Amino acid sequence: MSSDVSVSPQHKSAQARVQWVLRFMFGTAFGVLVGLAGVVWWWYDPLPKITEQRLQQAERKWLSKDQEDYTCQINLTGSQTATYFVQVKDGQPVAVTNEVGRELPRRTWDAWTIPGLFENMARELESCLEAESPLGTTGEASVLLRAAFDPEWGFPVRYRRAVLGSDITIAWKISDFQPASGTETLVTKSQADQADSPPNPAD
Repeated sequence: MSSDVSVSPQHKSAQARVQWVLRFMFGTAFGVLVGLAGVVWWWYDPLPKITEQRLQQAERKWLSKDQEDYTCQINLTGSQTATYFVQVKDGQPVAVTNEVGRELPRRTWDAWTIPGLFENMARELESCLEAESPLGTTGEASVLLRAAFDPEWGFPVRYRRAVLGSDITIAWKISDFQPASGTETLVTKSQADQADSPPNPAD
């Protein structure tokens, strides 16, 4: 005698619906957890938040060094990834190339100098202080700006910007900074990598 038990099409259909609902619930829960992890990571980022006072103090320290000849490497991550090599002479950029040696458009060179980075950070901070639409965002989006500055020279070592509720993210770090007139490396790659737990910010 056969012991096989036939399963009706209705029962199979009900099982399929239950499996679909379970997969949907687990998928949704996983997505929520990933989103929450991202929010927690940005909110509890060890980099200090940028304030007008910190930014102005760091820029004054940089200007006080009167360092107009230097080279640096800037690594971009986030929505845009790239590596830029910047050479400055007499306070003016003379070359800005990417990781394959191709020059960037000359109209963009100033933005990748140290003063240009300060200017962009100040502009984004000012936009974030606008109540209605920081950095062009609307609704419940929140903008987080964080940075670490070299404690002796004042230039920004690392910068991060995130717009919660959107995919607008950008981060960059100066992984190698050298004055053209000397051989001492002011910021090494290993030091820049450690800027997630930065030294005391520039005062």
